[in-house]
Amino acid sequence: MDDGVRQESPLTDPVLTTVWTGFEGVLTRWFPQAERIATPSWEELYERPAWQQFLAGQGYTPLTPGCFVKAVASESEMAEEMR
Repeated sequence: MDDGVRQESPLTDPVLTTVWTGFEGVLTRWFPQAERIATPSWEELYERPAWQQFLAGQGYTPLTPGCFVKAVASESEMAEEMR
């Protein structure tokens, strides 16, 4: 994100959280059969521990030292949640 919008810590950045969850939504619509989303465990704009805390706060868990993953709900699970 642009430096004028991005906050120094990903943990306190509501714009980052909004963009992140929006992109997850795009991915799950484009790939409805996906069972999980994977992402690198680092982002060069942030300190690694803070970035990994951000990922954990978004529901991701470490898979390898370089990768975090998050299970995504299937269409039937999402429909059930909406009831």
